[in-house]
Amino acid sequence: MNERESYLHSTRIKMRIPKIWLNLSIFNLCIVALLGFLLRSKQLFEMQFIDYNHLVDAHGRFAFGAWVTLTLFSLLIYEVLPEAISKKRIYSWLLAGIFIFSWAALISMSILGGNSMLSNIFATLFIFVCYILSGVFIRDILQTSVHKTVMMLSISAVVFLIMSSGATFSFVILFYLKSLNAIYYRDALFTYLHMQYNGFFTLAVFALLFHKLLPKVSDNANRQIFRFSVLIICSIIPSLFLSYLWSDPPQIFWILAGIGSLFVFLTFISFVILSLSVRHVIHLVSPIVRYFGILSMCAFGIKEFLQGFTIFPIINNAVFASRPTIIGFLHLVFLGFATHFILGWYYNREVFGPPNKNAIIALVFFSIGVVMNEVILMIQGLGSMFIIGYSIFAWFLWAASIWMLVGTLMIGFSRIAAKKV
Repeated sequence: MNERESYLHSTRIKMRIPKIWLNLSIFNLCIVALLGFLLRSKQLFEMQFIDYNHLVDAHGRFAFGAWVTLTLFSLLIYEVLPEAISKKRIYSWLLAGIFIFSWAALISMSILGGNSMLSNIFATLFIFVCYILSGVFIRDILQTSVHKTVMMLSISAVVFLIMSSGATFSFVILFYLKSLNAIYYRDALFTYLHMQYNGFFTLAVFALLFHKLLPKVSDNANRQIFRFSVLIICSIIPSLFLSYLWSDPPQIFWILAGIGSLFVFLTFISFVILSLSVRHVIHLVSPIVRYFGILSMCAFGIKEFLQGFTIFPIINNAVFASRPTIIGFLHLVFLGFATHFILGWYYNREVFGPPNKNAIIALVFFSIGVVMNEVILMIQGLGSMFIIGYSIFAWFLWAASIWMLVGTLMIGFSRIAAKKV
């Protein structure tokens, strides 16, 4: 057995995640795509039975909670923790809580809006479940022999998830105070998104990736992985202040943002060096996993590179004043980075059954839709920076949303066809 065959065999060990979480996570991804399609449709057609603002709240919270949070937590628990620990019943109960309260919040937000009493109750219950799950996970992983780099990234990921809830409670406070201060609201929103995207999503993905990579790479690459991990964790708090520069804040914010920008660029350089040191591993996986892995890491690299330049006022003002550009950045991380990584991981672990053409077609079809959506958003964002707007973009984005919805349904059917439901 050669090196590639040995690696493929080692990564195709049956996933320890209970089938219910695999099935529900893929089902939730289909719902996220459906909600995205409804949002794009609402922008073009009357659809009086849909309140756009309510659906925006519901779509965002559900995508974060029911898809990424549920899935990444499941992977961290069942792929990183030893089997004896991950089998604890408390994990099943807490993951069920995330699923139930995500759906309850979706329904209440879609009908009543994100600031209704009922939706706030479900959102708060979701946060408390995440608190408990994070605490249990941190306690358990500290008792294992998991590599120090993976442990550091995993613990940091869930800590930033907990920290993001502070911004969520800020929304509630601002609403009940009936505050009309747009700066407070937008800063709270950017804080929440930063802690989720650059904190929880990113660190959890790299914890999973390095958990598999570390046993396969040289000591030099191991050291590169540790340096990169330290840099990316250290960059998260100071780079948060890059999100506040749009409102011309006090001088101290600019200083902290400058430090954040420096850390972001150092992280990007470290990422490039690390990628070169482990490039041989990419040839050990199947072509479809290689494609999803490269696309995921390229999305991260692009995001990291561009984020550092937001220290310059002309760029910061242009980016944070352009809704399409902001949405493009968010989708770059959410779909391009995190979702591609998860789906590539799923295929490599044979969640869709042994290697088969139907699953590959479904995954590639969905991926093309993501790339189309990202390109359209970026072009639209550049146009808005120069005060150029074209209504045709709404139709292009609607077409991309249909493409991604069809792609997720194909992925769902591939899971069903695997006879593992």
